[in-house]
Amino acid sequence: MGRGRVRSGGAPFPAPRERVSAVAEHASEIRRLLSSPDFRPAPVQTPPPILIAADGDRMLAAAAKYADIVAFLGNCDEDRFATRVAVLRDTAGDRMADLEPSMGFHQVGIDDPDDLSILSLVAPGRPEAELRRMVCYLPGSVENAADRIRDCGTSTASRTSRST
Repeated sequence: MGRGRVRSGGAPFPAPRERVSAVAEHASEIRRLLSSPDFRPAPVQTPPPILIAADGDRMLAAAAKYADIVAFLGNCDEDRFATRVAVLRDTAGDRMADLEPSMGFHQVGIDDPDDLSILSLVAPGRPEAELRRMVCYLPGSVENAADRIRDCGTSTASRTSRST
């Protein structure tokens, strides 16, 4: 359902509400089909996990309902990331304990913390200071990168402490 695929192919690009509805419908149908014992070839996992990448409230709600893995956008600062995680947590309720959060780290600066070349491609035109605040940036030593990943995990791990 990504924008680039549809736009580059010249197909009409549905409104956000329609795209969210389509993702929810497809996820539900994929789960139904792949959970059937008659489906061939049989999936390795039954049902196979469904990943939905989400950032907006409606897509996070769809992910909370239909996904097993929720991929967050990391091209935001820690406050926005925490807000997105909170929306998922609040929408998912008790189901949050069953969801696996995911996020890609676009720029690893262990060898050269001043290299922001990938982030500049991900977020063209953003000032350097803003790029450095992105959650998906891992600057400095391996220990610093591990701390950053743990901090992101703390944002999502609080899902269980909130419901207990």
